[in-house]
Amino acid sequence: MKRVLKHALAWTVSLVILNSPSISHAGIHQVWDQGHVFKAETLIEVEPILQEIDARFYKDLMIETFASIPDDLKPMLARQDKGQFYEGWCIAEGNELKVNGILILITREPRHLQVFVGLDTRKRAFTLADRDELVNKLTNAFRAGNFDAGLIEGVKFVRDRMAKNMAEPATTQASQPTTQPANVSK
Repeated sequence: MKRVLKHALAWTVSLVILNSPSISHAGIHQVWDQGHVFKAETLIEVEPILQEIDARFYKDLMIETFASIPDDLKPMLARQDKGQFYEGWCIAEGNELKVNGILILITREPRHLQVFVGLDTRKRAFTLADRDELVNKLTNAFRAGNFDAGLIEGVKFVRDRMAKNMAEPATTQASQPTTQPANVSK
Protein backbone atom coordinates (compact mmCIF):
# COMPACT_ATOMS: atom_id res chain seq x y z
CA MET A 1 0.00 0.00 0.00
CA LYS A 2 2.83 2.40 0.84
CA ARG A 3 4.41 1.97 -2.62
CA VAL A 4 1.03 2.46 -4.33
CA LEU A 5 0.49 5.74 -2.49
CA LYS A 6 4.06 6.82 -3.13
CA HIS A 7 3.71 6.14 -6.87
CA ALA A 8 0.27 7.77 -7.06
CA LEU A 9 1.62 10.94 -5.49
CA ALA A 10 4.79 10.82 -7.57
CA TRP A 11 2.82 10.49 -10.81
CA THR A 12 0.92 13.68 -10.07
CA VAL A 13 4.00 15.86 -9.54
CA SER A 14 6.97 14.06 -11.03
CA LEU A 15 6.54 15.15 -14.64
CA VAL A 16 7.38 18.69 -13.55
CA ILE A 17 10.15 17.62 -11.18
CA LEU A 18 11.75 15.11 -13.57
CA ASN A 19 12.09 17.73 -16.25
CA SER A 20 13.10 20.68 -14.12
CA PRO A 21 16.35 22.27 -15.32
CA SER A 22 17.27 23.01 -11.70
CA ILE A 23 17.75 19.34 -10.88
CA SER A 24 21.42 18.47 -10.87
CA HIS A 25 22.78 15.74 -13.09
CA ALA A 26 22.46 12.48 -11.18
CA GLY A 27 24.62 10.27 -13.36
CA ILE A 28 22.15 7.39 -13.74
CA HIS A 29 23.43 5.54 -16.76
CA GLN A 30 23.14 1.84 -16.33
CA VAL A 31 21.05 -1.25 -16.87
CA TRP A 32 19.11 -2.67 -13.92
CA ASP A 33 18.17 -6.06 -15.31
CA GLN A 34 15.82 -7.26 -12.59
CA GLY A 35 13.83 -9.16 -15.23
CA HIS A 36 16.92 -11.10 -16.38
CA VAL A 37 16.39 -10.14 -20.01
CA PHE A 38 20.02 -9.64 -21.05
CA LYS A 39 23.23 -11.67 -20.86
CA ALA A 40 25.94 -10.47 -18.48
CA GLU A 41 28.33 -9.98 -21.43
CA THR A 42 25.84 -7.60 -23.03
CA LEU A 43 25.61 -5.51 -19.88
CA ILE A 44 29.39 -5.30 -19.76
CA GLU A 45 29.47 -4.27 -23.44
CA VAL A 46 26.94 -1.46 -23.09
CA GLU A 47 28.37 0.02 -19.88
CA PRO A 48 31.15 2.04 -21.63
CA ILE A 49 28.61 3.40 -24.11
CA LEU A 50 26.36 4.52 -21.26
CA GLN A 51 29.38 6.16 -19.60
CA GLU A 52 30.22 7.90 -22.89
CA ILE A 53 26.68 9.30 -23.19
CA ASP A 54 27.00 10.70 -19.69
CA ALA A 55 30.48 12.13 -20.25
CA ARG A 56 29.82 13.71 -23.66
CA PHE A 57 26.25 14.93 -23.36
CA TYR A 58 25.59 15.11 -19.58
CA LYS A 59 22.52 12.95 -20.10
CA ASP A 60 21.44 9.73 -18.43
CA LEU A 61 20.33 6.59 -20.19
CA MET A 62 18.73 4.27 -17.66
CA ILE A 63 17.34 0.87 -18.65
CA GLU A 64 15.21 -1.06 -16.13
CA THR A 65 13.75 -4.51 -16.68
CA PHE A 66 11.16 -6.28 -14.54
CA ALA A 67 9.97 -9.89 -14.70
CA SER A 68 6.45 -8.54 -14.20
CA ILE A 69 4.63 -5.51 -12.95
CA PRO A 70 5.27 -5.23 -9.20
CA ASP A 71 2.28 -6.44 -7.20
CA ASP A 72 1.75 -3.09 -5.52
CA LEU A 73 1.37 -1.38 -8.93
CA LYS A 74 -1.12 -3.87 -10.41
CA PRO A 75 -4.17 -2.09 -8.92
CA MET A 76 -3.11 1.09 -10.74
CA LEU A 77 -2.91 -0.80 -14.04
CA ALA A 78 -6.44 -2.07 -13.46
CA ARG A 79 -7.70 1.51 -12.95
CA GLN A 80 -5.78 3.23 -15.74
CA ASP A 81 -5.34 3.01 -19.47
CA LYS A 82 -2.33 0.79 -20.24
CA GLY A 83 -0.38 3.57 -21.98
CA GLN A 84 -1.12 6.04 -19.20
CA PHE A 85 -0.04 3.48 -16.58
CA TYR A 86 3.34 2.75 -18.20
CA GLU A 87 4.05 6.42 -18.89
CA GLY A 88 3.24 7.27 -15.28
CA TRP A 89 5.42 4.40 -14.05
CA CYS A 90 8.33 5.68 -16.17
CA ILE A 91 7.87 9.20 -14.85
CA ALA A 92 7.74 7.99 -11.24
CA GLU A 93 10.84 5.80 -11.69
CA GLY A 94 12.70 8.62 -13.43
CA ASN A 95 11.81 11.03 -10.67
CA GLU A 96 12.79 8.60 -7.93
CA LEU A 97 16.14 7.91 -9.62
CA LYS A 98 16.61 11.56 -10.66
CA VAL A 99 17.16 10.55 -14.29
CA ASN A 100 18.18 13.47 -16.50
CA GLY A 101 17.61 12.07 -19.96
CA ILE A 102 16.03 8.81 -21.04
CA LEU A 103 14.46 5.95 -19.12
CA ILE A 104 13.67 2.66 -20.85
CA LEU A 105 11.34 0.39 -18.90
CA ILE A 106 10.82 -3.23 -19.99
CA THR A 107 8.53 -5.87 -18.49
CA ARG A 108 8.68 -9.53 -19.47
CA GLU A 109 5.13 -10.40 -18.38
CA PRO A 110 3.16 -8.75 -19.77
CA ARG A 111 5.62 -7.92 -22.53
CA HIS A 112 5.96 -4.19 -22.70
CA LEU A 113 8.53 -1.58 -23.68
CA GLN A 114 8.19 2.05 -22.62
CA VAL A 115 10.69 4.80 -23.46
CA PHE A 116 10.38 8.13 -21.69
CA VAL A 117 12.46 11.15 -22.70
CA GLY A 118 12.62 14.08 -20.31
CA LEU A 119 11.28 17.44 -21.48
CA ASP A 120 14.68 19.14 -21.49
CA THR A 121 16.31 16.21 -23.30
CA ARG A 122 13.65 16.06 -26.02
CA LYS A 123 14.21 19.72 -26.92
CA ARG A 124 17.48 18.94 -28.67
CA ALA A 125 19.54 15.99 -27.43
CA PHE A 126 16.98 13.27 -28.18
CA THR A 127 13.69 14.31 -29.76
CA LEU A 128 10.36 12.51 -29.73
CA ALA A 129 11.02 11.44 -33.33
CA ASP A 130 14.30 9.93 -32.10
CA ARG A 131 12.37 8.17 -29.33
CA ASP A 132 9.95 6.70 -31.85
CA GLU A 133 12.84 5.43 -33.96
CA LEU A 134 14.46 3.89 -30.88
CA VAL A 135 11.18 2.19 -29.92
CA ASN A 136 10.92 0.72 -33.43
CA LYS A 137 14.49 -0.59 -33.32
CA LEU A 138 14.05 -2.16 -29.90
CA THR A 139 10.61 -3.57 -30.65
CA ASN A 140 11.75 -5.19 -33.90
CA ALA A 141 14.77 -6.78 -32.24
CA PHE A 142 12.86 -7.93 -29.16
CA ARG A 143 10.01 -9.43 -31.20
CA ALA A 144 12.60 -11.45 -33.09
CA GLY A 145 14.04 -12.66 -29.77
CA ASN A 146 17.25 -10.64 -30.23
CA PHE A 147 17.21 -8.94 -26.84
CA ASP A 148 20.97 -8.55 -26.44
CA ALA A 149 21.58 -7.31 -29.99
CA GLY A 150 18.59 -4.99 -29.66
CA LEU A 151 19.92 -3.45 -26.46
CA ILE A 152 23.38 -2.92 -27.96
CA GLU A 153 21.90 -1.40 -31.13
CA GLY A 154 19.55 0.78 -29.09
CA VAL A 155 22.23 2.15 -26.78
CA LYS A 156 24.51 2.90 -29.75
CA PHE A 157 21.60 4.59 -31.53
CA VAL A 158 21.02 6.89 -28.53
CA ARG A 159 24.72 7.79 -28.39
CA ASP A 160 24.98 8.42 -32.13
CA ARG A 161 21.75 10.41 -32.34
CA MET A 162 22.75 12.60 -29.40
CA ALA A 163 26.11 13.21 -31.09
CA LYS A 164 24.31 14.27 -34.27
CA ASN A 165 21.73 16.41 -32.48
CA MET A 166 24.24 18.08 -30.17
CA ALA A 167 26.88 18.76 -32.83
CA GLU A 168 27.84 22.39 -33.15
CA PRO A 169 26.87 23.87 -36.51
CA ALA A 170 29.79 24.25 -38.88
CA THR A 171 30.87 27.80 -39.61
CA THR A 172 30.04 28.92 -43.14
CA GLN A 173 32.74 31.55 -43.53
CA ALA A 174 36.32 30.61 -44.22
CA SER A 175 38.65 32.34 -41.82
CA GLN A 176 41.75 34.22 -42.89
CA PRO A 177 45.10 33.03 -41.58
CA THR A 178 46.22 35.21 -38.69
CA THR A 179 49.57 35.93 -40.30
CA GLN A 180 48.00 37.93 -43.16
CA PRO A 181 46.00 41.10 -42.90
CA ALA A 182 42.30 40.79 -43.69
CA ASN A 183 42.37 43.49 -46.42
CA VAL A 184 45.48 44.23 -48.42
CA SER A 185 45.45 47.42 -50.48
CA LYS A 186 48.17 48.43 -52.90
